[in-house]
Order: sequence, then C-alpha cells, then structure tokens
Amino acid sequence: MVPEVAAVHHGKVVRPCGGCTVCCDVLPVEALNKGLHERCPHAVDGVGCSIYGEYFEICKTYRCVWTLGHGSEEDRPDLSGVLVDCRQVRGGERGIYALQVDHEKNIQGTLQRIADDVGAPVQLLDEEMEPRQTSTSPTTKR
Repeated sequence: MVPEVAAVHHGKVVRPCGGCTVCCDVLPVEALNKGLHERCPHAVDGVGCSIYGEYFEICKTYRCVWTLGHGSEEDRPDLSGVLVDCRQVRGGERGIYALQVDHEKNIQGTLQRIADDVGAPVQLLDEEMEPRQTSTSPTTKR
C-alpha cells in the first residue's frame, strides 16, 4: 500500500511548473488527440503553456510530485530528466511512478529523494508506461 497516494494525487500545488514542459512532451492528452511521447502544440520551451488558463481539464488537474513539493529544486522534471507522479497503471495498482525522459541523466538521486520524501517506493515505467521490475524504496521511515 502506498501512503498518502490520494494526498499526492489531489494535493495543492506548492511549486509552479515555471518553464518545465516535460508532462506536455510525454503524456497523452485525448482532448488534443495527442499520443504518448508527442509534444503538445501549445508547449513553449522555458515558458510553459501558450494557452495557460484556457487549457484542457486534464492539464489543469495534472500534478507531478515535484509541483506538490516532493524532492528538491534540482528534481524538477526538466532538470532531473525524470517525471514522477501518482497514477493507476494497467492492472489497477495505484502508486508513485517515474518515467525517465532524458536517458543521458542519472536519475537515481532524484528517485531516492522523492521515495524518501513521499515515504513510498517509486516504480520506474518503461517507454510504454508499463511498470518495470525496478523500484526505489525509501531509506527513511515516516
């Protein structure tokens, strides 16, 4: 069982996205007919969404765990190379999942900081958003 999954998923934004557009680059958006790993036409590098405030409901409600205050400033998805969020994967299991978006970067430090901060394992996803066997467990107890 993952503690505070509902709080992580429905939590209040602690940090603004700023210029990060990683979720815009990798997550599917049905309303835009945008598939997995397709860039959103409204994403502007270093700025964010060009239709901010008028964007789709899925975009308004999506929160990566970094925007909820987990991890450090260097763990912002565009800086760390990994997008971490709470989701339900095929098979129905909810949890904290990570998608590596920059394969040049070592993401282990980010995964460990977030696992420690959230108090739950972070499971890596493959390119098709399917869970891998590898996960990072917290080293501290909550």
